[in-house]
Order: sequence, then C-alpha cells, then structure tokens
Amino acid sequence: TLLAASSDAARKNAALFFDSAVHYPVMLECFDAADGLHRLLYPLRHVVQLLQSGDPAQLRSEKQVAYHASRALLQYVRAHWVSHTTALQRRLTNNQAAAAAPQPHKPINTSAAAVDELMAALATDAKLAEAFVRTRWPLLDHVAEQHLVSLILELIRAMPGEERYFSDICLYCLEVLQLITLSPLPRRDLIATTSSTSSTRPGSHQLRSGMAVLLHAASTGNATPFYGLADPEVNKAIYVHCSNSPNI
Repeated sequence: TLLAASSDAARKNAALFFDSAVHYPVMLECFDAADGLHRLLYPLRHVVQLLQSGDPAQLRSEKQVAYHASRALLQYVRAHWVSHTTALQRRLTNNQAAAAAPQPHKPINTSAAAVDELMAALATDAKLAEAFVRTRWPLLDHVAEQHLVSLILELIRAMPGEERYFSDICLYCLEVLQLITLSPLPRRDLIATTSSTSSTRPGSHQLRSGMAVLLHAASTGNATPFYGLADPEVNKAIYVHCSNSPNI
C-alpha cells in the first residue's frame, strides 16, 4: 500500500525497506503472497507514463522513488534466482539435501559475487543448465503476469541516459533482464515484444522491437552511457542469452 501512497517519502522508504529485506526467505514468501511484485512495479510504470507525457515537474520527485524501486526489484529477482539455482545444485549433488528447506530467517546471498559464481556454474555444468531449463521456476509466473519484460524495455527506451537516477534505474533493470533471460520464456517475450507507445525522446520512435532497443543500447554503451548502460557487458549478456544461450 505504501508503494502507491501519495507521499513521496512513504513510497521511497517502502522501496528502501524491500531493498533491504526481500532477500530473507520468510519476507520473500510473504512478499509474493501479497502480490508484492505488482506493487513494487507501480513506481516504474508511473515513471514511464511521466516520461512519455513529458512532465518534468513530477519526474523530479518520482525518479528517486523509481530508483529505489528498481534496486528492490533487482534484489527480489536475485533472491529468487539464487534460491532456485542453489536448490537445483543441492538436488543434483545430494537428493537428500534437496529436501532440506532454506532457513526462513537466514538471508539469501544476493551479492554480485554470488550471482557471478552461479552464472559460471550454469555455463560450465551441463546437468545444472538442463535442470534449470526443465524445472519450473515460480518467479516466471509473476514475471509473465506483470509483463515485466515489456515494462523494462519501455523504461530503457523512454529514459534519458544522461541523468544519474535514470542511468542507474536502467542498469538495474538490465541486470534483471540478464537473469530472467536465462530462461526460455522471458527470452521469447523479449524477442517478440514490440512497442506501440510514443516517447518524447528524439529517435525513440524507431526503436520498436525489444532486440532493437538492446542492440541500440549496446552500440552506444561507451564512456558517456546511453540508456544508463554503465557496463555494456550486462547488455551483451542479455543479447547472447537471446541469440545463442550456452547450455541453456
């Protein structure tokens, strides 16, 4: 409820709370049970609307809320992805260990180092990669329900990359795409997605398809990041997942 409140401070503090707490299994379960992803995406959807309508006055305050919401979104997806992938690892290593549920009050390690380690495991362990594809990942149900892929593409497409808050929002959202496009269904959504909305940013009308948005962002990811692409390797990873995903 606070994420949709009229107070900027209340919405920002709610997003900050979820950014810090959603990686606890007990909180993650409660968050999903309360349709938390739908509420967490509200500030991001609002920013897209404001950018498309060209309302700079509201954007000044809303971009801070969206920044914290995008950080919380990344933590949320990382928590689900790490939990799912490590459960598959346990199952493949020891079937008895797979039955042991994670401790609900022990935080999931969602650090960049932990994510990189699991990414490397998926790339080198064929059995783990096959299990990842064949095993249902519950997060994808929420992703599909909320049309997360198309929302992220609209954010990247509409946002001016020269502003720090917008740059960081885009980077966090691209990292979310990097994780979810490891699975086939989000990859298909990204490839199939086309945009029918307009944007006030010059040249954005030409970027209709999801792959066109990513390719344009990759081609302009340099010392002055466009679309907030501070690290072009993130965008390249998404493109690789969609065109030639190794082992997955």
